[in-house]
Amino acid sequence: MKKALVRLPVISLLLSLFLSANVLAQSADNWRTQWRNMNKEIKSLMRDEQYDKALDAAQQALDLATKSVGPNDPDVAKSLVHLGEAQMALGKDDLAEPLFKRAQAIWEKSGGLNNPSVAEALDDEAQLFQKKGDNAHAEPLYKRSLAIREAGYGATHGLVGISLTNLGTLYMSMHQYAQAQPLFKRALPIAEKAFGADSLDAALFAGKLAVADAYTGQTEEADALYQRLLAASDNYLAPNNLLLADALNDVLAAYVDQKQYAKAEALLQPALPLLEKKLGNAHGALMKAMNTEARAYTEEGQYDKALPVYMRVLTVRERKLGANHPDVAASLENLAALDRKMGKNDDAAPLEARAKAIRDAAH
Repeated sequence: MKKALVRLPVISLLLSLFLSANVLAQSADNWRTQWRNMNKEIKSLMRDEQYDKALDAAQQALDLATKSVGPNDPDVAKSLVHLGEAQMALGKDDLAEPLFKRAQAIWEKSGGLNNPSVAEALDDEAQLFQKKGDNAHAEPLYKRSLAIREAGYGATHGLVGISLTNLGTLYMSMHQYAQAQPLFKRALPIAEKAFGADSLDAALFAGKLAVADAYTGQTEEADALYQRLLAASDNYLAPNNLLLADALNDVLAAYVDQKQYAKAEALLQPALPLLEKKLGNAHGALMKAMNTEARAYTEEGQYDKALPVYMRVLTVRERKLGANHPDVAASLENLAALDRKMGKNDDAAPLEARAKAIRDAAH
């Protein structure tokens, strides 16, 4: 009996410790489950362009992670990135940059300089520099991100494809199409393998390559990729998913830039009704495509065809955006330039004056 009496307190203590450990483990699981659900909500809000709501959710997720695991945990770094991305989407780049740098420092300290998570912060920092036109600082960040992902995940991982595309897109913005093209060519099969050949992601990668091909004169390849974009748009294009519309417009603009006006007009024939069917007859993406159409007509000297297209775009923009929107100013400038080409200088002058007034008021 004495032995039993001696052991009871020990057993009780062990049971108490076991139960306490279970409570702590459940508490840890509970906060992390909540945090992960918050991250899913943030991604959904960002995808739907509800940036103010995403910002609030990201701040709450950051507060939860910081309270639960301290300020220097890798999960806190993830929340810092989400918060910075929401700030960047709202144009608050000066608030976003220190968040990305802090996330980078946490990940480097916890997992080393080549921690694959570091690449995420590097990409965001590079985008900030790219937005400012500081390509000299953006390029090495994108290159380091690519190198980290290749070393950490292997050369054919989906995230490597994203890094290749980010770097290629930077080169496209610098008009270095020959440097961008091999990056996109390498990225496309990676995307097809990672996401599926018929996926939205693979179609977007194909769109990047189509633009590079158009600018480098590889029109046969560009045409095939453009048809793929059209097919994907028929499946995926929607008002809350406009990336394919942007891709279509980028290819069309590339052909006009390359003075391949007949080719651009031919490709516009299926694109315009598709955009209207999917997005409506007053959507900005449709107006952008129509502007490209009018630009092609103008460059060919077909002023009578360009005029009604430019007029329709102006009318839609005034009704939808208001008389003093910068896009309305752009339409007025297009019409004024067309009038001057047609020798109608008296008609052009008031359009130019109105466009100037809109732009002056915006500054």
